[in-house]
Amino acid sequence: MRKLMLTAAAVAVLAMPAWGQGFGFGRGGGGQGDLLLQEPVQKELKLSDAQKKPMTELMTALKEFREAMQNKDFEKLKTIGETHGETLKQSPDIVKKVREGLNTAQSKRLQELEVQWASRTGNVNIFKKEEIQSKLNLTDKQKESLKATLDTLDSDIKEAREELGFKAFGKINELNKKAFNTITKSLTAEQKNTWKEMGGAEFKDFPQIEGKFKKKEKKDE
Repeated sequence: MRKLMLTAAAVAVLAMPAWGQGFGFGRGGGGQGDLLLQEPVQKELKLSDAQKKPMTELMTALKEFREAMQNKDFEKLKTIGETHGETLKQSPDIVKKVREGLNTAQSKRLQELEVQWASRTGNVNIFKKEEIQSKLNLTDKQKESLKATLDTLDSDIKEAREELGFKAFGKINELNKKAFNTITKSLTAEQKNTWKEMGGAEFKDFPQIEGKFKKKEKKDE
């Protein structure tokens, strides 16, 4: 029974597009999921209380879910399924609705943060967006190369999952970063400059990812 509950919980994570990648299980990388879940990002975007309310409820559910998964607390997982199951199931739709409700300034700044985020974490998903491809003025050949890189990445990630299961986190992050570097290296000098400009003013408050970098730097000293 416990094994069944843990398996069901794992399936729930993989079924959520925005957080499958956040847990290191899918194309994207970075371990954060959607940036709108980060309180510093919400503050930067100056979200209203009404905009933040559904995100706060979702963040609470995700936090409890992650902790129960990490601790293999099967009883807690069962309780979360009863109290937050619907919220977790609808998580992509919740975030999508908040995104659609952003004003012009908020949407522009969020995209800038997403570009910075992608550069920091190797999040290749950003290159799937037509708006990003348009701003970079990708050629048809570059788009074909992009698709080939992403298809290869998906295949490699599937293989890593099958071989390593939950231990695939690190491997998948490496694969994402490798694909990201392949894509960015294929950009022209002008496109690289455009990409840099698309990041806007530097945002220094990505708390979790910053903590991860600092920890690594300390270890290297």
